[in-house]
Amino acid sequence: MVGSRGAAVGRLGTAGQVVVDAARRALERGTTPPSVVAGLGSRVFATAFRLASRRLAPAVAGRALKA
Repeated sequence: MVGSRGAAVGRLGTAGQVVVDAARRALERGTTPPSVVAGLGSRVFATAFRLASRRLAPAVAGRALKA
């Protein structure tokens, strides 16, 4: 069932734990990037918005926030 622990892919944690873990891993690498995106889904959306046109990105973001 979607939303259950059985359907989860990857590690589960609170938003704070996920962000702190991502930041800690970036710092441990030694070459810290200017920004860190935590989670695969967030990385996909960040990349898609970066590649999307200036007209498309706000339209998609607006629809996502209404859902």
